Amino acid sequence: MVPYVANATADWLPAELKPRLETLQRDVASLNDYDTSLSEKVQFLLDATLGFINIEQNVIIKVLTIVSVVGIPPTLVASIYGMNFKNMPELQWDWGYENGLGVIALSGLGTLLWFKLRGWL
Repeated sequence: MVPYVANATADWLPAELKPRLETLQRDVASLNDYDTSLSEKVQFLLDATLGFINIEQNVIIKVLTIVSVVGIPPTLVASIYGMNFKNMPELQWDWGYENGLGVIALSGLGTLLWFKLRGWL
C-alpha cells in the first residue's frame, strides 16, 4: 500500500514527505520479513512438536501390539483345552494339567522371544 501511495502522489506530494514515505516503505518491508521469519519459526516448532508426539504414539502402539500378540497363543491353547471334549488324551495323563500350563507358558514366552530376536524389545 505504501509503494502505491508513494507512486500515486509523487507529482503533488511535498518533497520533505518523500523521505518519510521511503522510510515507511523500508519499515513495512522489514516488518514483513520479520513476520515471515517468525511464521517459519512457529511452523518449525509445530513440526518438531508433532514429530515428538508421533514418536511417542508409535512407542505406545508398539507396546500395545506386543502385549496383544503375546496373549494370543496362550489364549488359543487355553481355549482348545477348555472345550471339554471326552476324547482328549492329555486329560488322562498324570501330568496333563502341568503339561497344559507349560504349553501355555512356553507359547507366551516363545512369542516374547520372537519379538526380542526381531529387535522390538
